[in-house]
Amino acid sequence: MSQERRDAKKEHVVHGVYPENNFGGLEISIDDGSDYVFYRANYGEPYKWHRAKLHYSITECRPYFRAFGRRVHLDEVLRVEAK
Repeated sequence: MSQERRDAKKEHVVHGVYPENNFGGLEISIDDGSDYVFYRANYGEPYKWHRAKLHYSITECRPYFRAFGRRVHLDEVLRVEAK
């Protein structure tokens, strides 16, 4: 089993949410010690975890990752309290 598949099956602590509409959005977990984040869609029923590499936009000076083909900037993610 590949590392990516093992990470997708593992439960992650949600550090932030990225609201897409009134019904849900993305849950984001930051992987400490690496340049990756884990995210999943949640519209009442959470989907499986995906892994994405963090990038840094030089022109905008903002870190982001790609989720489902579009950029998600980390400064637009709402932080939640980890339990």
